[in-house]
Amino acid sequence: MRQPNCAPMGRFGRPRQPTHVIPNRTDREDSMTTGIQSLFDAFLTADHRPHRIVFPDGHDPRIVSAAAYAGSKDWVRPVLLGSRSEIEQVADDAGASLEAVEILDPEESRQFDDYAIDFAERRGIPLHTARCMTTVPFYFAAMMLCSEDVDAMIAGAQCSSQEILMATDLVVGTRDDVYTPSSFVVMQIPGYAGPEGELLVLADCVVNPEPDCDTLADIALATADTAEAVLDWDARVAMLSHSTHGHPLEPRAEHVSKAVDIVRRRAPGLKIDGELQLDAALNLAVAQKKLPFASTVAGNANVLIFPDMNAGNIAIKMAHELAGATLCGPVLQGFAETIGLVSRGATTRDILGTIALTGAYATARKRPLPRIVNGTGVGVDARAAAGPGWSPRVVRV
Repeated sequence: MRQPNCAPMGRFGRPRQPTHVIPNRTDREDSMTTGIQSLFDAFLTADHRPHRIVFPDGHDPRIVSAAAYAGSKDWVRPVLLGSRSEIEQVADDAGASLEAVEILDPEESRQFDDYAIDFAERRGIPLHTARCMTTVPFYFAAMMLCSEDVDAMIAGAQCSSQEILMATDLVVGTRDDVYTPSSFVVMQIPGYAGPEGELLVLADCVVNPEPDCDTLADIALATADTAEAVLDWDARVAMLSHSTHGHPLEPRAEHVSKAVDIVRRRAPGLKIDGELQLDAALNLAVAQKKLPFASTVAGNANVLIFPDMNAGNIAIKMAHELAGATLCGPVLQGFAETIGLVSRGATTRDILGTIALTGAYATARKRPLPRIVNGTGVGVDARAAAGPGWSPRVVRV
């Protein structure tokens, strides 16, 4: 008698074939610190001073482990918000030393009333409402930022990015000279050999869901500025799409090519190309096949600008899950203070990378702007090239 086929069945009744098993990300936690020094070396300059960074998700084991490690190396001065007893228990369970970590319980803080009163006055809301909001850790952390009691905040391990963005917009706000706030990520991809080794900068994966051509241009300029100011790169910006210079011709890609034209008018010296498919942006051999002309960017891009938030977010999560990439950030750009975000799915290594990048961004904010744009946020020759009636859309780090 023939034995029944006991293999699990796929669609259409066919036996499902065994597939390659991707190691669970928790299995990679043991390599939390392997090579992490290289990220801090890449992000932090010799003149870097340890910044005081507040973590509202102070009871999260990943946050506690990363903050304790970074503090022990004197990379940052971490402040964990939450109950001391709970945080100490988490640290004990994780085998982490809190010797270099400050713990602050918002409701027992001497600054609690001052923060609530200041927030109520600035926003014109009732004091009892401000006090209720101040009890929420990430609101309290944002108020610490506004009062300059810390240099930066890293949040998101226990809540969505949208919740953090709402608090950031309400408490911190954008810089007065910024038209379009956005975000950027630095991704370290094992085995990738690009112009900057394993590193790539990507934007915008969090803030602007469906940018038009002007907004996309703002994002590109701000991210190029960031790459130069924070990482000391010669930015080569690829504006990504599902087509490469009109092949295939698709109306939904037009806003990308229009954004490239806007950037070139505003920052004539910036190396930028688009629209480009991802392979044409990163692979020189593919770029030479797809482009009928030479490009300083195609095949050698180190900054990738996605056409919308859907594409960007999917791309970084795919690299994270399938390639084991380390996601440093997102870090918000254009806001009045320095704020880093971590995903609820972040590994401890991702959080360490975000700590390094956030510290580097906080340092860069205190330096003059890089050469891409002048003090008004506009390419030096852009006004003359743009013609009469043109008004600047300012972007800054």
